[in-house]
Amino acid sequence: MGELNQRNESPISHHVQEPGMFLESPEVNIGNYIRIFSRRRWAILAIWLGVVLVALVYNFVATEYFNSRASIIIRVGTPSSVLKSREITFPNPYAMRSDFDTMTSIITSRPILLEAAKRLIEKGYFRPANFEQLSEEEKQNVYRQVAAGLQGRVSSKVVEKTNLVHIFATDSNPGRAAEIANAVAEAMVSYNVMEQEILALNSLKFLNQQLEEARQRVSEAERKLFEYKQKNQIFETNVDKNQLAEQRGNLSVELRNLDTQIQLLNAQIQALRGLLARKDYSKYTPPTIYDFSTTSTEGKANPESGTDSYVAGSGADPVLLRLNQELVSAEINYDSLTKKYKEEHPQVIEAKNQIEILRAKFEEELKKNITSLELKNSILLAKQAKLQADMEEMNRKAVEITSKDAEYVVLEREADSARDLFNNLLAAVKEANIQANGSFKNTIYIHEYARPNKKPIKPNRLFNLMIALILGLFFGMAYAVFAEMMDRSLHTPEDVEFYTRLPILSLLPHLEEPHSKDQHPLMVIDQPRSLYSEGILHLRAGLRMFITQNGIKSMVITSCSPKEGKSIVTANLGVSMAQEGIRTLIIDADLRRPVQHKFFKLEREKGLTRALIDLFQNPDWKNHLSELSFGDLNLLLKLQKSNGLVALHFNSEYPLRFLYQSGQIIAGNLRDWRSSGKAHLEDITPEEIRLEFTESPGHHQILPALKKEEIENFFSEFPVLTQPIYFTYQLMQNYTHPGAVDGLRVMPSGPIPSNPGEILGSIHLREIVNMLKPNFDLILFDSAPCWPLSDVSMLSQVADGIAFMVRANRIARDILNRNIQMLKMLNFKIAGVIFNDFDIKKEKYYYGGYYHYHYYYYYYYYYSSYGYSAEEKDEG
Repeated sequence: MGELNQRNESPISHHVQEPGMFLESPEVNIGNYIRIFSRRRWAILAIWLGVVLVALVYNFVATEYFNSRASIIIRVGTPSSVLKSREITFPNPYAMRSDFDTMTSIITSRPILLEAAKRLIEKGYFRPANFEQLSEEEKQNVYRQVAAGLQGRVSSKVVEKTNLVHIFATDSNPGRAAEIANAVAEAMVSYNVMEQEILALNSLKFLNQQLEEARQRVSEAERKLFEYKQKNQIFETNVDKNQLAEQRGNLSVELRNLDTQIQLLNAQIQALRGLLARKDYSKYTPPTIYDFSTTSTEGKANPESGTDSYVAGSGADPVLLRLNQELVSAEINYDSLTKKYKEEHPQVIEAKNQIEILRAKFEEELKKNITSLELKNSILLAKQAKLQADMEEMNRKAVEITSKDAEYVVLEREADSARDLFNNLLAAVKEANIQANGSFKNTIYIHEYARPNKKPIKPNRLFNLMIALILGLFFGMAYAVFAEMMDRSLHTPEDVEFYTRLPILSLLPHLEEPHSKDQHPLMVIDQPRSLYSEGILHLRAGLRMFITQNGIKSMVITSCSPKEGKSIVTANLGVSMAQEGIRTLIIDADLRRPVQHKFFKLEREKGLTRALIDLFQNPDWKNHLSELSFGDLNLLLKLQKSNGLVALHFNSEYPLRFLYQSGQIIAGNLRDWRSSGKAHLEDITPEEIRLEFTESPGHHQILPALKKEEIENFFSEFPVLTQPIYFTYQLMQNYTHPGAVDGLRVMPSGPIPSNPGEILGSIHLREIVNMLKPNFDLILFDSAPCWPLSDVSMLSQVADGIAFMVRANRIARDILNRNIQMLKMLNFKIAGVIFNDFDIKKEKYYYGGYYHYHYYYYYYYYYSSYGYSAEEKDEG
């Protein structure tokens, strides 16, 4: 051991972290991912090829679809007439945008597609063979079926910042796709024309009714005016009367307008209050109000507008409209859910809560509208009151000017108002007739008809292939990462260092041996320049420093599971240590599957378990006391827990006696023997001492009791007495055998026992190891795997340190950490991990080109040493 302490080769640095710590995952870096992808490259390639193959098959068998495009232009907000030489009033741009969006959104609606289906069937597309024989209702069903089929084939797109809308149609036949797009465009134009005709006819009918009523009012007003003039002989009025009459006429018109507005507001308020009382918010109908802003300040309808003072418009609150639509949708959704689920279903409850929230919001907004309308009505009432006061004031003035002409002025103004109203209605009727003849708002016309497109849009073979290439690579890499996450085994030295916080003592390469199991070579002897032998030398250097720093005399080489290479490593390490001049003993403590005797070509029977039987369980030992030393006899009595009296004769008449009870010295004549003056053992050898053993001594009563301290002091003063010379000799000669090199001895396992754990944990084994330690610098134990067996824990009583053997890609890191924790509890000094079966050629790892060179050198050296040719090397 002194020679070992004097050697100073560079050690492997040891981590200061606590071993066996459980960590989540190794440090993420590009190198780790590259190793993961490289290790699972074949799986990645298989997945990638599979996805690409699926894409190729899909591209080959998928039906081709063609897309055609027709274009329409939607003119929103065009003037109602271009024939009148008066100022044109254009619609609100926000209303125009809303109208445009509405028109574009109905392109793919059911009515438009139904009309397009009729046109297509008329042209022979989608037409059943017996279509003419079908009834009208059956034909309508055919139309609806074709329209439903067009639902997913037709789409529209608005060209940004223009009124141009593209209509797209998709079909497996390019000609049919073009016809579908054209049919939808024509149906859109036809639908718009029909809608405008209906609106124009309804407006014309209403205006004619109003015109007739206005004509009657004019006739009646003129008749009354004529009769009054005749009766009162009024032929002319002065300027003041005319001005007064004109002002009164204007006020009269304003009062009529205010009265109408108040009535409409009251009706609207009553309708909203009724809705609030009924709480049937889903049946909310937007009210119709009238805009009186076109009335001139002179009390006449604006002649430029061509309509009455009452212009129809929308009075709906957009918030109420939106809430009403959301409420209707929510109720529909609730009805559909109740058909599928029970009332307790979470979706039904959520839909019901959504309806309640919307109803609450609608009610709140409805109350706001009612309040707003009531405020507006109050303002109108106040304005009406003011106008009435002004009218009363003018009447008073008129009475003052002339009471005679008062009624005449009223009648004249009423006649003028009736005539103005009649003229306005007459202009509106003429304008409506012009619109009915073809001049409409929101005019739609076809800008470009669709043409067959011979280039298919689906499948996009190049795009599909590119996506398959990318997705295949992505899925393959994702699988590799997922498999790596699920794989709990240790693949690289970095994995071991990270998960265990233990140093790597050495990397041992993957070894492809042509030998059989029984002829496994000692690599450090057979191929000293091989990569495996280099790894053993590296292991020896790391262990030497660990042994020196920690005062280790014995070490266990173990693994977590069988077949991880611990036995061959132990054998090669023992040879390497001996080659370095370190006296080494290998004990095959794997009493379940021992193999060391095979490596060194020894007989297994003469080994550990046989030594335990022959030395400590021999019943005939009492007949061979002359061969035993006091140390041998003391050890036997201790192990067998025997009772008796031992006498030591030193060529004198006064022997030294010790009384044993249960294997322990309890009494003796040690004090008398020392005081007799004959206690001189310095020049006496153990062979000169004659032993005498009496199993049932008769004079034990006269021997004084001895304290434990006295006994220990005596044996420390004369340590030669405690040496089991005979047993040590027997162990060295008969149970340890010469190894493959000088300085190495091997103790085989001996016969395989039925209770290996009890033997390894027995005091007998401890005593054997204690007897062997003085004769060696290092004892290596080749033990059984530490999981799930208890052998290694039993060896903690005789061994000082331990080194773990981990085979790449085999043991789970959780099991390894569990075993490390167990060994920590046993106070084992853990040297580190020996990483075995590492495929350096595959990983291209460790010392770069140096190990790469030695790897190939080893294989050429190895195969050539067994007679393989160069061709066989390359093939093998």
